[in-house]
Amino acid sequence: GAFSAWLSQSDTSGSNAFKLKFQRLREYMACREYPPDLQDEILTYHKHRWDQSHVLDKKKILSTLPLPLQMDLSHGVMKNVLGRIPFIGNYPLVVQKRIAHALTVQVCPPESTIYTVGDIGWDVYFIAKGTAKITLPRDDSVLDAAGIANAARLKRKEDAIGTMYRPGNHFGESCLTSESGVRQETVISNSAVELYLITKDDLEAIWKYMPVEKCDAFKNDLLSRNGNAWHSFEGDDDDEEDDNDGMPLSPLSSSSSYLLKQASSKRLL
Repeated sequence: GAFSAWLSQSDTSGSNAFKLKFQRLREYMACREYPPDLQDEILTYHKHRWDQSHVLDKKKILSTLPLPLQMDLSHGVMKNVLGRIPFIGNYPLVVQKRIAHALTVQVCPPESTIYTVGDIGWDVYFIAKGTAKITLPRDDSVLDAAGIANAARLKRKEDAIGTMYRPGNHFGESCLTSESGVRQETVISNSAVELYLITKDDLEAIWKYMPVEKCDAFKNDLLSRNGNAWHSFEGDDDDEEDDNDGMPLSPLSSSSSYLLKQASSKRLL
């Protein structure tokens, strides 16, 4: 008993420290009367982080290293996650390292609402494990002007990919062309799901180091394909402009349209 008490007090980074932190967190949320589903999500997240790394503060440990070494380490840890995203391998290793370093993890239990249409958010989500269901709004009054203009593109995406997203799929990319960050769909975890997020600001910072052609291609990989499936091609935006009374969607650049046309041709061969 005395030894256990001493160990609990002296262990500031190991399993006893985690158990103590976990218990204090549970007590705090109960005291504040957090909703049970929110408590479950928070506890699931912290348990997952501990199971993955066995450290309490991963960022604090990384911050002591030079940035190049931080990126090398992040890439080593995230290599399997990046490997599940089909198009990431098309880009230079340094780009992959910067992406790995910028990713943050989110873990959700089954039936958790990741976000709801009309919420504000600036993250793109990549699914590493589990499945999530995407639902488009029936009432466009919850959307801003960009969301209303983007409705046809989202419907094409749903027709091409379906509503159940799996490892290798991503969602939330509409924030890249939005000025308001208003979410254009609702996402709910179908099973326990492990997600990796990257912010719009982090992506734009990474793109600054890339040639224009590669930058355009990366943007369109996010906006016009999902996993191994393409859902938008050259000429789609022109058709939608006619259907939306002259209000175009975010147009593809000429170089990006060329890349999409090539991809479409390869898919037909």
